[in-house]
Amino acid sequence: LIHAQQLYKWLIAPLHPRLPENIHTLVFVPEGVLGTIPMAALHDGEKFLIENYAVAITPSLNLTAPKSGSLKPDNTYALLSGLTEETQAYPKLPYAEYEIQEISKLYSDSKRLLNEQFTLAKLTQALNNDDYNLVHIISHAEFAENPEDSFIVTYGDQKLSLKDLESIIKPTQRRETPIELLTLSACNTAKGKYEQWAALGLSGIAVKAGARSALATLWKAHDTAAYHLVRNFYNTLKTEQNSKAQALQAAQIALIDTDFYHPFYWAPLVLIGNWL
Repeated sequence: LIHAQQLYKWLIAPLHPRLPENIHTLVFVPEGVLGTIPMAALHDGEKFLIENYAVAITPSLNLTAPKSGSLKPDNTYALLSGLTEETQAYPKLPYAEYEIQEISKLYSDSKRLLNEQFTLAKLTQALNNDDYNLVHIISHAEFAENPEDSFIVTYGDQKLSLKDLESIIKPTQRRETPIELLTLSACNTAKGKYEQWAALGLSGIAVKAGARSALATLWKAHDTAAYHLVRNFYNTLKTEQNSKAQALQAAQIALIDTDFYHPFYWAPLVLIGNWL
């Protein structure tokens, strides 16, 4: 925890006396290497930052207006997509099927595009034909230094490139409502080069393209821990009607109280864009 405590002293401690008591969420606008640091894991010597504040990242304060999100229990239309089977040179994601099942229980008004249905053509068709405000993608992903080499693994020998992702996320004449939350439940989804947008990886591209917020990982997450994180996040988001940042905070604190207390297990998941 030495490094986490040192970063806290540099970044948070000088501001702490100025923070009003009614502040519950901290929003960071990181530049360069700071975009790869899980701010939730900063430590004051007694507690992690996430235990005192909900945490979110936004590429620009002018990019996403802080308006309350539209993910209400009675109006969430979810598109659940990805791979629950082995494909190409990538192994089966152990908890993928359970993750989809748990989210389906919470949002009965949802559509699935899994395995052979998880293609660029099917994704494009689904997003063009319906106003989904929640899109969940579970798959393998790679973000290379060269953006053209970055992709999300889809079924068969296909890959969803950054350009493809940006294209299908953008609002169209038929689908004017922006996606409220895009979750990329995959390996290395937010790991990028230290440049504008690239530092936020695929999730940054999604927000740039028009998604109001994105949930992604900074490093390859532990399968079991990631499953519990995502499940707890969605459960809190729906049942407690908290903000997205508060739902993520609750999910991460829940893991701190288990055998997955080390930041390696719970800190990779970050919320980017609109935090409400």
